Amino acid sequence: MVHHSERFLVGRGLWAVCGLMLCLSSSAWAETTLPTTIAVQGFVRGVGGGPAADGDYGVTISFYEAKTGGDALYFDVNPAVKVEFGVFSVPVGTVKPLDSTVFASGAARWVGVQFGSEPELPRSALMLVPYAIRAASADTLSCSGCVGAAQVDPALLTPYAKQAELAAVALSGAYADLSGKPDLAAVATSGLYADLQGTPDLSVYAKAAGLAGVAATGQYADLEGLPDLGVYAKSGDLAKVATSGAYADLSGAPDLAPYAKSAALAKVATTGVYADLASKPVLPALGTSCPSGQVVKGIKADGSLECAGAPTTLVTEIKSSTKSNGAGQTVTCTSGYKAVGCVCAYDSEATNFWPGWCKILNATQCYGRGFYKATYAFTVKAICAKVQ
Repeated sequence: MVHHSERFLVGRGLWAVCGLMLCLSSSAWAETTLPTTIAVQGFVRGVGGGPAADGDYGVTISFYEAKTGGDALYFDVNPAVKVEFGVFSVPVGTVKPLDSTVFASGAARWVGVQFGSEPELPRSALMLVPYAIRAASADTLSCSGCVGAAQVDPALLTPYAKQAELAAVALSGAYADLSGKPDLAAVATSGLYADLQGTPDLSVYAKAAGLAGVAATGQYADLEGLPDLGVYAKSGDLAKVATSGAYADLSGAPDLAPYAKSAALAKVATTGVYADLASKPVLPALGTSCPSGQVVKGIKADGSLECAGAPTTLVTEIKSSTKSNGAGQTVTCTSGYKAVGCVCAYDSEATNFWPGWCKILNATQCYGRGFYKATYAFTVKAICAKVQ
C-alpha cells in the first residue's frame, strides 16, 4: 500500500489553488504480482467549503528528489480525471509508464499534484512502500549457485511464521481483512462525500456551470443587457470647463473690458437713492422767495436765494404752474415778455427729493419736471421781463 503523511489524509490538510481546496490521500498497492501504477486519491473543495463541481479535470502527478525546487524525475499528465461529489482518483502510470529507476536509489522522494494550469500544490514526502518498485528489477536477474529451500536448515526457520499461518491482513494489508477492527463511519474507508454525515446544504450555492460568464471573468464586456453608452460623452471628449467649472477655462469668453465691476461702482449706481449721490447740487430752500421788487440772482450754498434789486429799466412778472409729480410743466411768459429765469420747487411737505429738471426752455418759456412721489405738488415759476 502507498502512504503519504497525515497531511494528505481526507479531511485533514487543506490546499488552496484557484479557488479550490484539495485534500489528498494515496491508494494501496495490493497485487500478487508487482504493480506498475500508483493510485492517488483526494477530495476537492470549492471556495464555499463544499465539494467542487462535478466534471473532468486535467491532473498532473510528479515525483521529485526534494521538497522544493528541482526538475521532476517523473510526471504523468491525466487530461480527464473525473470528479464526483468532490472525490477524485488518479492512477499514476497509466498514461506514462512508471520507471522503476525513479525509486532505485532508495533516496527520499516527494510527490506534487497540479490541477490544470494552476500552480502545483505543495509537495509531500512519499513513505516506504512506493520504493518497492525497485524490486521489479529482480525479475530480470539471473541466478547462479542460488540457495533454495532444500539447502536451508529447517531449524533456522523456526522463529518465522509460515505464510499459511498468517492472518489475511498480513498478506493483503487491506483494512477490510483486519479482524476486530473498530466501527468506523462509512466515509472513513470509502472517502466518498456521499458517505459523509451532516454535509452542508449546498442548495444555497450556485454551481459554476450555472453562473453567467461575468461571474468568473469580472469583465464588463461579459455583462448581459449592457446600457447604451452612445448617448453619453466620454470624459476625454469634454472641454476643460465641463469638469473645472472655471470661467477662465471657458473658450470664446466675452470681452468684459467695456463693463464696470460691481465693486468699482458708486453706491448710488446700485441703490438709486439721492442721498447716496456724491457732490449733490445745491437746492433752493422750500417756501422762500425774494422780497418784493427784487429778483433771484442765484442760490447760495445753504439753499437760500440770492436776491438782487430788479433793474429799473425792466418791468418783471412771475408766471407759475403747479402740478403733481409726473408729466413735465411748461410756463410761458405773457406776450411782450421774455423768460430771464426759472425756479422749481416741491410743496413744503416733500423732503429728501430729487429736484428734477428746471430750465429756460426758449426765449419765452420755462420747463420743469419733478421726480418725487406723485402725491406732492411741484411748482414751476418763470421770471419774465418786459421786452424793451
